[in-house]
Amino acid sequence: MGDFLLGALLGTNQSFERFSDGPQGWLRESDQASFYPVDSFTAVHSSPVGLLAMVHSTGGVPEVLRFDHGSASDAHRVWFPEVTTHALRSTVWARAGDAASSGSVRWRLGGSLDALSAPIAQASSLASYTAETQVVSAAGTPHAGLVRVSAAMAPATVYLDDVLTAVDGIVLHPEWSLEEREQLVRAEHRTQAGLLHSYVWHRHPEFQVPLRWLTTQEAALLNWWWELQVPLAFTLDSSDAAAVVLCRLVNGRQPIGRRIRPYGDRWEGSLSLAGLHDGRLAF
Repeated sequence: MGDFLLGALLGTNQSFERFSDGPQGWLRESDQASFYPVDSFTAVHSSPVGLLAMVHSTGGVPEVLRFDHGSASDAHRVWFPEVTTHALRSTVWARAGDAASSGSVRWRLGGSLDALSAPIAQASSLASYTAETQVVSAAGTPHAGLVRVSAAMAPATVYLDDVLTAVDGIVLHPEWSLEEREQLVRAEHRTQAGLLHSYVWHRHPEFQVPLRWLTTQEAALLNWWWELQVPLAFTLDSSDAAAVVLCRLVNGRQPIGRRIRPYGDRWEGSLSLAGLHDGRLAF
């Protein structure tokens, strides 16, 4: 069984960012860039509308588009108070619009040190690009955005959709009894004649994730997320970029609270995760 990555989501309402209404909430760092909503099949990932960015010479300002997460209602609300250095991970689904634009734009994640994704390449459909870095709580101003890394004067075009940025991600090693199921939101009615009618409004994934050998810090972090009811990004296998689910811990009581004998510093428990949407964001 592969590794599973779980982290607290950042952004608007602690969720993934879409561009259905244009770059709302994002800072335009350069006046040499234009943004247009697009709805073609090759320009969207899970959203009805994506974003086309046309980037000209940036005049020495490489950053084109930026989202600041360093606020009391965003990163400062969800990062774990017992940790001073936080891991950050941001993924965007993107593609360069033509061969001339290929490789001239990257996704950047800013923290204590800036990190860049691989160059965004020309492709027939959107692909995921990820940047990872760290940030210190006391002076933390994490931000994610699009940067021009080529000094060429020719404009670069890039298509963007779904952005997932998460903090304090931990790698989980579940037991083999992990369960993955679909849950239906439905009502049933049986008529006087005995006919059964089912009304289905929605479906979403659910997971039961049994864990053992957790450190004290990992156990405290998982219980912290459960207490805050923070939306989470759950990657089912870190080698499979497509298997990402947005979810929340729905345990009826604290999920991790049992020590493993004879080790006083190891814990076990089970996570009940419920998807926030009708499937995976690949998603």
